[in-house]
Amino acid sequence: MIKLKMFSILLIFLSLACTKNVDVGAVSGKKPVYISLEKYTNVKSENAKPFEIVGKIFKIGHTIYISDKGTGVHVINNANPSAPTKQAFISILGNNDMAVKNNVMFADNGDDLLAIDITDVSNVVVAKRLKNVYQFNAGYFPTDYFGYFECVDEQKGIALDWVDAKLENPKCRR
Repeated sequence: MIKLKMFSILLIFLSLACTKNVDVGAVSGKKPVYISLEKYTNVKSENAKPFEIVGKIFKIGHTIYISDKGTGVHVINNANPSAPTKQAFISILGNNDMAVKNNVMFADNGDDLLAIDITDVSNVVVAKRLKNVYQFNAGYFPTDYFGYFECVDEQKGIALDWVDAKLENPKCRR
């Protein structure tokens, strides 16, 4: 009897979970903002900038590295702990994690793992790129959003961000 009830509940749940691909007309949703693969994979040193979404913190000697989720890594000179100074920002789009050993920063850039020579933080150089190390799905869906959105078209580039938009019969939803 219990198995029959469980099966019935599962059947009802599955029937409600499946939706037919119907035209929904004009709806509010999210639309991707694209960037070219060339710009996305361009790792470079920039002037120091304000923190946005602080992530991992790494300290080596008098230098502190603070990741800024999705955009890169702040480099801070902490030789005088009572007055730390921002030294540079290393732009790494799609970055969520990093680690530093000697003069090499290991960081993700979307799907790829990078080894970046940081000997001169004002002029960083990608020493090695290992492609497709990670499964980077974040660019295919708006973060923390449930509803209709425009499906990502990889021919247009990489979805770097999402904006509110009026959509006509969107085919993607979560």
